[in-house]
Amino acid sequence: MAEDDRKRGGSDTDPARLAQLLEVELIQKRAAWQRAAALRGTLRMLSFLFVFIVIAGALLAFFVFFSFDSATRLRSNAARSSSAAASQP
Repeated sequence: MAEDDRKRGGSDTDPARLAQLLEVELIQKRAAWQRAAALRGTLRMLSFLFVFIVIAGALLAFFVFFSFDSATRLRSNAARSSSAAASQP
């Protein structure tokens, strides 16, 4: 029975076995860190893409708004000038 205790107790304190268990645990943690870093990189890329799309949409909206506004102004100026020319004989 003492021999069985030594076998069980000896495997727990065996430096090679402890080093192997530690190495396996560190490999698992490193894999988890790499997955987290990949996810963080993906989220960062998606957030930059979202900001770029929002800015591009805002620029497009301003362009469309101001181009319609300038076209409306040109039409109203043309209408005023043609009505002013028609009223003068």
